[in-house]
Amino acid sequence: MIASPPKIPILLVDDIAGNRIALMAVLDSTEYELIEAHSGPEAIDYLKTNECAVILMDVQMPLMDGYETAAFIRKIPHAVDIPIIFVTASIENTEKIFKGYQAGAVDYIFKPYEPDILRSKVAVFVQLFKARKEIARQSELIRIQEFKERDSFLEDALDAVVGMNQEGLVCYWNKQATKIFGWSREEAFNKRMSDLIIPENYRDAHETGLALFLQTGVGPILRQRIEVSALKKNGTEFEIELSVTPIRADKKFIFYAFVRD
Repeated sequence: MIASPPKIPILLVDDIAGNRIALMAVLDSTEYELIEAHSGPEAIDYLKTNECAVILMDVQMPLMDGYETAAFIRKIPHAVDIPIIFVTASIENTEKIFKGYQAGAVDYIFKPYEPDILRSKVAVFVQLFKARKEIARQSELIRIQEFKERDSFLEDALDAVVGMNQEGLVCYWNKQATKIFGWSREEAFNKRMSDLIIPENYRDAHETGLALFLQTGVGPILRQRIEVSALKKNGTEFEIELSVTPIRADKKFIFYAFVRD
């Protein structure tokens, strides 16, 4: 059976239930998931952990009006680009309209609204949402393919190749690393690098160097071949030639160490 595509979330923000019901009646569609928020704070709480294609929001609400709510939404990193349409009965002057745009709105719908116009405006933003999702999906497929090709190359490398994420945990371990250090891939994966192959008297320096690089981008031992002491599984210390290259992936760093004994 072919899975149905996920519904497109649309957030409706209004303190009056009748207004939300009217919007839901106009936008009723098997393609949409209509989410109700009874207030600005409720909308903000929802958006802290969820996304949506577009927000339809009343301007006049108690506690926190639409302008304030929009401004708060724009402070949520993943919600900064979500389109906000204000749905309102009237605006006293053009200054208030500009206030809405400054707060982050992209459009206004004035009551009483024409259902077809409302549906068409929402449909435009839904299509943009779907397009962004497809671009992200294609980018992820490309990234996965690149990782597969890279891993195939690294797996057969003559050097031991060890990958460490910016939390200091092993995230890659090729066959040659097992041969040199004695740990299997399963044993090494997600273990702290400093505990696994770095002698105890060098661990503090390793952790300090990692923190320094993440804070400043400075890494004195990076991108050059150096000689250092390492630790085998059986506790034996030995000398290795080491070259470490940081690679940025998904806004985080992975450090690849190329090792020769």
